[in-house]
Amino acid sequence: MDITNHLKEQKYVAFLDVLGFKELVRTKGEKLNRYFKTIENALIDIESDKKEIILQLVSDSTILACDFTSQNLRLLLRAVQTIQSRCALENIWIRGAITIGDIYFNRDLNIVVGNGLSDAYLLESQEKFPRVIIDPKILKAEYGFGTRKRFIETFNNAQERDRIAPLIHDSLGQNDSIENEAIFVAFAERIIYENINNLDIIYGNIQNELYNSQITYQKYLWLKQYFISSLTKMSYYYENMRHFRLPYDSKTYGKLDAYKSKFVNL
Repeated sequence: MDITNHLKEQKYVAFLDVLGFKELVRTKGEKLNRYFKTIENALIDIESDKKEIILQLVSDSTILACDFTSQNLRLLLRAVQTIQSRCALENIWIRGAITIGDIYFNRDLNIVVGNGLSDAYLLESQEKFPRVIIDPKILKAEYGFGTRKRFIETFNNAQERDRIAPLIHDSLGQNDSIENEAIFVAFAERIIYENINNLDIIYGNIQNELYNSQITYQKYLWLKQYFISSLTKMSYYYENMRHFRLPYDSKTYGKLDAYKSKFVNL
């Protein structure tokens, strides 16, 4: 078998990893079962709805790839968002990276190999926070996106018009530290859009974990700040909808500031 023959095309590649997986395995508790069940259900849905996505689960890692088109990248971002948001509701936090490179899957032989996988893994291993970052080289002009702003607008505007959660986090403040050092998939927004009451679950998980130890403090502090930023942006978005008398979800709008206050006071 000549694997190199399969490594000639560039693809979008995502590598996702579970933070704290060793502890899940060590304790052998219900949370480990919930992780595999959550991932299994998410992957089934992704495979049925997004047939352009190739994916494979390897222990605590999920690998996804698709052909190199803008529409496929949109599907890949949505698939990653699905996994992140569902795991977050189980207090399971995903870290990862999306990049460009070659990759070859052979499920029969359990082989996944390629520069795309290696590069995504390296980016993921350098990331500190529970988020899936997007390699800046995807934004380069030769791939059709001239600037960060244009890239985010390209993938978010259509989603918001269709009342679907934006795919990439975009906060209002230019000095927002959780945004400026990385571009990443917007999973908090997905949770808020689909059922804002699920923020009670997220809030409770962060509240229980935030002050447990210095080892995990930075992770949960970042999550707190990220949800505050997402709620701020969405409140601004709904306010504009209301101001211009456009249709919007009044129930969600009415709860945004209340949830923001809860997270601020954690």
